[in-house]
Amino acid sequence: MNAKILLATLAGTVAFFIMGFLSFVLMEDVFVANLGSATGVMKDPPAYWALILGNVLLSALIAIIFGYWAQIKTFSGGLRAGALIGLLMTGGFDLLYYGSTNVMKLNGVVIDIVSYVIITAIVGGVVAWVLGRESK
Repeated sequence: MNAKILLATLAGTVAFFIMGFLSFVLMEDVFVANLGSATGVMKDPPAYWALILGNVLLSALIAIIFGYWAQIKTFSGGLRAGALIGLLMTGGFDLLYYGSTNVMKLNGVVIDIVSYVIITAIVGGVVAWVLGRESK
């Protein structure tokens, strides 16, 4: 992995963490109102090490796709590709969870997918912007 991919992964991780935190703070009541009948599924406090590692892995996925295969190096290109990746990943996972668990109501699934599309779009833009910066 080259230095630019690592730097883009780091920037994406920070963006994921900030956007995820803002999403949770701004929409906590909406998410709580759309929990399914499953109980005891939320950790309090969360396992921050797992959240950070998950953000690193997702950022690395986007940075590797953009940097090695797709050559996406503009914020707007990253925004579009990040939104698509977010839609396909989150849509797939959330619908699988909805179909097999009682963690979220269907409204919660839709809200989660929409919010995650926005988050991954912004992260994709940040990652692509970092990848497109000229080395000095």
